[in-house]
Amino acid sequence: MHLKQTVNLPALAYLISTSPAHAALVRSLIVPATWEKAEDKICNWSWSRSEDSEARSVLRAKCAECTSSEEETNELYGDIQSSENKDAIMAILLTSLRKLRQLNIRFSTADDHDDFRLLWPEIMNGIRSRRYSTAESTTIVETNSSQVAQLLAVPDLVDVMVRFTGQVRRYLNYSLHLASFFHLPNLRSIYGWKLGDMGDPPDWEDPKNPFAKLRPRSCPVEFIELRCSQLHKDHFQLMLDATIPGKLKTFSYEVGSRWSWCGTEHSAIMKSLQPHDETLEGLGLSHEDAYPYQSIKIRDKPYPCSFTSLVALKRLKIAPVYIWGHPKLIAHAMSQTPGRGSQDMLWSALPTSLEELWITRAQNQMGNTTFVSDCLLPALKLVAQNKRSAFPKLDYLRIELPLLNWQNEWLDDLASLCQLAAIEDMETTIIVCDMFDKHGPFTIERPWGWNEDIEWEQTPSRNSGNRGCAKVWIDATQQEHLADILKDMKAMFEEENARYCKARDAIDKLGPSFRDGHLNNSDYDASEGIGYPERYVDARLKKEPYWEGRGKETILHRNAAARQPLDDDVKND
Repeated sequence: MHLKQTVNLPALAYLISTSPAHAALVRSLIVPATWEKAEDKICNWSWSRSEDSEARSVLRAKCAECTSSEEETNELYGDIQSSENKDAIMAILLTSLRKLRQLNIRFSTADDHDDFRLLWPEIMNGIRSRRYSTAESTTIVETNSSQVAQLLAVPDLVDVMVRFTGQVRRYLNYSLHLASFFHLPNLRSIYGWKLGDMGDPPDWEDPKNPFAKLRPRSCPVEFIELRCSQLHKDHFQLMLDATIPGKLKTFSYEVGSRWSWCGTEHSAIMKSLQPHDETLEGLGLSHEDAYPYQSIKIRDKPYPCSFTSLVALKRLKIAPVYIWGHPKLIAHAMSQTPGRGSQDMLWSALPTSLEELWITRAQNQMGNTTFVSDCLLPALKLVAQNKRSAFPKLDYLRIELPLLNWQNEWLDDLASLCQLAAIEDMETTIIVCDMFDKHGPFTIERPWGWNEDIEWEQTPSRNSGNRGCAKVWIDATQQEHLADILKDMKAMFEEENARYCKARDAIDKLGPSFRDGHLNNSDYDASEGIGYPERYVDARLKKEPYWEGRGKETILHRNAAARQPLDDDVKND
């Protein structure tokens, strides 16, 4: 269900909260960023039959379900009675959806939703408290009350996407919206887009800060993925403190926004993960395509990390900055210990339990033009050479690289690395990315999940920030002439980029009225201006179509363990 299809939120909330049959039909809910903006002329912002004493009794009973004391019940009822507090009504609506499996909720700068952030943790705690106390009482007094049965019923596990929609360059504490949903007692997985903090320390006295209300080890979430986000280290700590060791299986964090006021400390990230050292199975640490560390600022401390303490870790997706640190540190390490010293930093930082290593952002680090050839590729070679003695379970290697930024001789070295990995019984996948600008014609909405196979947006917008050039997944073990294939692809993509730029320039000359609409229109005659690279890629690989990731399931190993947020029946709702 998409809330843009209703113009009367109170009426919908009343129906859902009073009719379990209707509530059970809602398995997936999309809450757009504009849900709080309804035109008064076309909307009746009043509860259905709210003047009726029966309706008032029903609403008060619903408030009682969501609170742990009469005082809290009265306060919540006061918030929703007039039907003017949209945040309170939204909270009531969400708590009534017992069969909800997927929640996709957006926020923007138009409204901070202060009341929602204030009420939601209290409502969740109230529900937990009442369920616990009711369960205790039923052990003494038997009852067939349907109300007790409803309270004791555990809602279906839910997957949540929290997305900020807007063009603001700096974060303004959007992470508070993320923290709200860590209070869900039935949270299975949570995804976040463009959520971050300002640089100032959090105000723990602020009652509208849901991080401050998180209880340690209270959230049963199994999978967390945050993209283009940057949390203050104190918020980051509280978020992970709320997770349960043994329950949380995979954590992925992509640092975003080079203009953020909030710094990133690698040591703080690793410290927050310490309670999960013996149980975490998947870890992803990366950054957005625009390198976020402009310099070693006071707030940024991007120092090298070691993952050897994560004794249960099976899958590691890592950007070079987490192994070697900031580019200035890399340059220093390469100059002080040329050759083997800096190259040893990768394999010596990996846990012996590792089954899959995924190197992302495999490119020259800022200001270092020889990092790939002099450090990264030799370091990966050492991983393969030490596989049998140090990582006996390491069977899968993934290398994600921006093809157009790689020199041809590096591709020769990469092919040699893949051959060495095959000798050591490792399957290598090359993931080619960033062949076109993310705002160009060959971009897609970036999928989610460990294997990037989860679609959250059924009808993605071209204006979405979560876009990127479609990736090409190549099973290196199946390509005898890998270097030649990559060189051919590189030349083809360079040619396509030149054609695209030429077509763009031609349209720019026609004026602004033609600029945006015609170049990306599917009816535009692409035969002269833009070619068809996807057909070339599929033909060149002589395998299943890999463009846009199609066919990549043929090269994903069986133990990938990506968390699927929806069953097929939910996807089709």
